[in-house]
Amino acid sequence: MPKTDSFAVGTGAGIYQLSLLQDQIRRAFGDAVSLLELKSKGNVFGKRPHEPATSTQEKEKKKRKSDGDYIDLIGNPSPDSIRRSIEAADYTKLRILCLWYRDETLTRMIHGLAHPYGLDPEHIDPDPNGKDTTPLAEGIEAVFCNAKALLEHGPGKERASDVEALISQFTEPGVLLAAWCETELPVRGEEHEGMKPAEVKSALAENDAKHQVVRELAKAAVPSQFLVGRTYDAFTKTFSTIKKPAAAFEDHRVYMGQLDLYRSCGVIDDRFERALYPEDDPYPLPRMAFVGIHIRKQATDRKYKGQPKRIITATAVIPSRKADETWRMLGWSNIHPQWEHYARAQSNFHASNYPLHTQDGQGEMQRWAQAGEDVRTALQDLSDELDGLPYALMIDGHASRRVWPGLHNNKQGLTPDPDDPRLWLPGSGLPASWNPVSIIRMNCAQAEMPRLVSVTEKLKNGTTKPLKTSSDLYYPEDRPEGHPWFLFTEPRNYGKKRHGQWKTRWRADPGKASKNADERRENELNSPWYSMTTREITPMYTRDGYERESLAVAAARLSHQALSWSDRTRYPAPLHAALQMDLGHPQFRRSEPKDPESLEILREARGGDA
Repeated sequence: MPKTDSFAVGTGAGIYQLSLLQDQIRRAFGDAVSLLELKSKGNVFGKRPHEPATSTQEKEKKKRKSDGDYIDLIGNPSPDSIRRSIEAADYTKLRILCLWYRDETLTRMIHGLAHPYGLDPEHIDPDPNGKDTTPLAEGIEAVFCNAKALLEHGPGKERASDVEALISQFTEPGVLLAAWCETELPVRGEEHEGMKPAEVKSALAENDAKHQVVRELAKAAVPSQFLVGRTYDAFTKTFSTIKKPAAAFEDHRVYMGQLDLYRSCGVIDDRFERALYPEDDPYPLPRMAFVGIHIRKQATDRKYKGQPKRIITATAVIPSRKADETWRMLGWSNIHPQWEHYARAQSNFHASNYPLHTQDGQGEMQRWAQAGEDVRTALQDLSDELDGLPYALMIDGHASRRVWPGLHNNKQGLTPDPDDPRLWLPGSGLPASWNPVSIIRMNCAQAEMPRLVSVTEKLKNGTTKPLKTSSDLYYPEDRPEGHPWFLFTEPRNYGKKRHGQWKTRWRADPGKASKNADERRENELNSPWYSMTTREITPMYTRDGYERESLAVAAARLSHQALSWSDRTRYPAPLHAALQMDLGHPQFRRSEPKDPESLEILREARGGDA
């Protein structure tokens, strides 16, 4: 059950409860049912850049952690690959504009930028008005500027002019300007006394500086990322300023924020070359692009007829023709239907309003049909960017099941219904050379996935041994035609608390609440319980000459090597980047759908395996 403020139950049943359920099914049904057995060929993933490859490196990592020294725990792209990616988008330099209003946040930003670039943060003492430029690496620099008036919450009547004045100070031809801004969650105050909860929520959203600043920066084609500088404890009703941790590697929000800022800048680095094209790969893949299409409903306004237009964002990750050359990442949206460098595409998307209802009162089916037509237009225009390079299309099968009937399981082997206005497939009607070589249908809806209960490893000597977890790629043992692959993921908190491994929620410790933090004891019922997550990967309509297994492995690797996360993301990188374009839109909260199915799709898509 999802965790909410009104009904605080953490997610997941726990693997022990799943094993009890499996035993009950066996007792109740006997031989009348058979459990799904999956097989794996073993690990298909290489070491990520931040993961020790040898025991010596592992020892060095532990020593540096114990000493409090900086170590890369998230997989930062190398400075050289950042520079080359920026130059491939026709920029000469990346300038990171750090906007802050608390000294503690300034210190965190300085340390967060200095350590990954091998600089001594004690040697960085910037002018608070942004008069100093701090070189980080060749083609990459930072500027620090106190911007309290711009970033503090409120109506922000001068926000647009403040951003314009600020950007004019630091913009230059050929320079990609990116903003890293301090923020905090707006909370209820004295000015909200006497207001209804819905009115308070609306007032806080309207006065949230973050969304106003995102919009104004996007108008100036400046990608942005935000860093929380102060938190609020709803139990004690007190604020806490976040300070730099003692150990250099522990400020995870800072380093994760940098990764996401690079994603917003369209940086696609050599981590993906290593992930998809390792040496002596048993799953060889031709040089090809991967395109992710994100589609969702908007909230319906009862004041208007029919349904609002669907939101569609897309990302294309395009490899170089040869190894060791620079990759590209493009973006597209149906608000600004043009393939552009990802940073420009996202800025154009965030600078525009979501489309509202129209007077034609189009219904559910017409809107889904229109979404399919929009995607076909995007694929048609993409052919000019790929210049003959083949590509695979990645979609969320759950989110788009109303768009293309030809991707349904029960439609395989059938022909299109002439009375159905929807396109059969995303590229229906396009020339063969403009169509994807495969459509990779992802499904992250855990309610529809097989849940891993037990794992048995077969050893070389013929014996077997049980395993507690597995993060490998699996397939059905009998391998029926068109079968999917399943990627299981070990939860991030495994090895620490392991809730749910040895008991069910019936025996959860209720913990202890206290205004004194030292006296608090964790309420296990509120916590996420240890259970494996599952992704279904189904390559469909795969063209001759391309192996379904290699494409499934590639999709798994693009989830394993995340763009802006230290672990796996639910979606492969191209689909994840398309989703993030939408989630970062300043009007997303207003537009987020309210129906349970759409909310569940977004919840599953957003849930990085944390």
